[in-house]
Amino acid sequence: MIETPASALCVDEMADAGIDFASFGTNDLTQYTLAVDRNNGRVADRYEALHPAVLELVTDVIGTCREHGVATSICGQAGSKPRMVRHLVNEGVTSISANIDAVRDVQHEVKRVEQKLLLDSVR
Repeated sequence: MIETPASALCVDEMADAGIDFASFGTNDLTQYTLAVDRNNGRVADRYEALHPAVLELVTDVIGTCREHGVATSICGQAGSKPRMVRHLVNEGVTSISANIDAVRDVQHEVKRVEQKLLLDSVR
């Protein structure tokens, strides 16, 4: 599980050690990256899974895993957000877990982004 900035920064070593997959725990990764307690009402408004620092860690991990042939997946609330879905698919994530009420929207977003990527590659 990639749930801390340290695990994100060490994924290359984990891949060298032979992991088969890496799964993002976006709730904890966001909380620990931003040092924001999502359950503390005084600072919870600063908790944002789409923060550039979180997205950079996610992007770097997916890229490193892709280089090593390691599958990547995501769990947590962020996998239900269309903007995060677009980012993940564009970066090459292997699978996305979403809240049950968001599955249909996530499926449509994945399909839309993958079609665009395919058309762009053909052009």
